[in-house]
Amino acid sequence: LKKRVMDRPLPEVRLVDVSPGGYSFEEMRATKAFQEWIAFSEDEYYARLDRLVLKYRGAAPPAATGKVSVIPNGVAGQGCAPMRAAAAAPRVVVSGRIAPSKFLIEAVAAMRVLWREYPHAELHLLGRAEQRYAAYAQDLLNAIGPDLGTRVFLHGAVSDAPERLAGFSVALVLGERQGCPNAVLEALAAGLPVIANDSG
Repeated sequence: LKKRVMDRPLPEVRLVDVSPGGYSFEEMRATKAFQEWIAFSEDEYYARLDRLVLKYRGAAPPAATGKVSVIPNGVAGQGCAPMRAAAAAPRVVVSGRIAPSKFLIEAVAAMRVLWREYPHAELHLLGRAEQRYAAYAQDLLNAIGPDLGTRVFLHGAVSDAPERLAGFSVALVLGERQGCPNAVLEALAAGLPVIANDSG
């Protein structure tokens, strides 16, 4: 049996890396010491790949030249969204995980400024905190304070976030090294204006 297996030609294995782009390349460079330890450099990795799939056009590592395919990030279209009238009490939504890189404590601070003119404005957070960010989640709760459940609402992880978006006034998407966030695309597909910082 062993001889029959050994005589059989091995199937061709193709390696494809599906990457968000810039952030992934930065992480690869940051692990240079580990790469040298296992004798597998960044250039060797990209040389071994058959294809590198990116979400948007940008500068890929030189070793990946000729192997890059771009498949733009996207979400299902919802058809033409109705024009929304300005609400007397704006409802701001943040859809995504609770993590320090999402600047949610700063978002709560911004809401306090908004509340001076729109005291009934609401902030809704759709998402959960991973265990590694438990301390940040507690800091967020402390920042929200007595406004929890009255002007700031934590919905936890939700499976129908895109369908909920049409019920809000504006989506807030803040973060670092975001690439092309699904949260932005889902909000736009729902006809929702987006406030976002220029990152990624």
